[in-house]
Parts: sequence; C-alpha cells; structure tokens
Amino acid sequence: MEPQKKVNEAFPNQDFGFIEDEYWKPVIVHGVTMHNYIVSNYGNVIGPQNRKLKWTRRSKINMYPRVGICFDPIRYTEKFGHTYRLLTSKNKPNCKVSKLDADVHILVANAFLPLDENIPEELKEYIEIDGQPKQLWSLLPDHTKLWIRSLLYVDHIDNDKSNPHVSNLTFVSPRGNNPSVKKQRIEGGS
Repeated sequence: MEPQKKVNEAFPNQDFGFIEDEYWKPVIVHGVTMHNYIVSNYGNVIGPQNRKLKWTRRSKINMYPRVGICFDPIRYTEKFGHTYRLLTSKNKPNCKVSKLDADVHILVANAFLPLDENIPEELKEYIEIDGQPKQLWSLLPDHTKLWIRSLLYVDHIDNDKSNPHVSNLTFVSPRGNNPSVKKQRIEGGS
C-alpha cells in the first residue's frame, strides 16, 4: 500500500514530494540571508526542522502563497530595519522569537533573480559616455541598486498568483504592475 500523498488544501499545486529539477538557495529577507531557511525555484521553503513549510494565505482575497519565518529579533531586527512582535506561548514563556509572514514569490525572486540580470524595462535605458553607449543601470552604485530594488514589485508573468516558480516571475516598476499596463503588455500592446 502506497503512503497517502500530503496535500495542501489551500494550494493543491504545492508539491511536498521530490521534484527532479528543484534547486535550493538560502532565503533572503530585507537583504539579509536567513541561513536556517532555504527556498526552491518552485517556491517550496524548508525551515529549521528540515521540512517543507506549508503555504498559507493572508485572506480569501489575497491569493499569494505565504510562509511563516521565525527569527531571533535581537540578531535580525537591526539588520532588517523593522521591528516585529515577539511570539510567546504558554509552553515556552521564555521563548524570544519573532515571526514574519513572507510572500513565497518574493522569496523566490530574491534568491533566484539577481537584479543585475533581471532589470525592469524602464531601467534598461542607455546613455552615451565618451562616444560609447553605457547602460544606465551599470553605472549605479550598489546601495542605489538595493534602494531601487526595494521599490520594485515581483510580477507573475502568467497572472497566476499561486504559481511562484522562478520562470513565472519578473521584476517590474510600480507602473509596470498597474493592472491596465499589465493588460496592455499581455495583449501585446506597448
């Protein structure tokens, strides 16, 4: 008798089994590498207990898969530049852990889409310097690139929010993420 396959009722297309062409990289949150979590090109996330985490969603309206990432607030809050509430439980009153819910597609994009190789169309402009065309992006310092990246959105190419595979993701500007602009792009307009 075969073991029953684990199914995520909210996201039935999440595969908990072995996937032959699945590759893994450390999770990056707010530019900080979280070495005890890894994410795959399919959007699966393995946590500190070495198990694939179940995707959840924030609400019935927001269809993006999410996972909970726990971290030591003393170690990471300063690096994140944000504060998160402490999680405490009756079983572990001295536990000092914070949790953030991370969108899976953003974790995949941060890990697998280096921004220098995935520049949004609006940022691919060339300028002429000393008679030679130079891409404007290549002239920016790294801290400026990181700031610009924080302003970009991760877009689902096929518009299926439950599909966080790396081949379905691209960085876009806020204008490029506008529904009417996306509709024009899909219909082949400019």
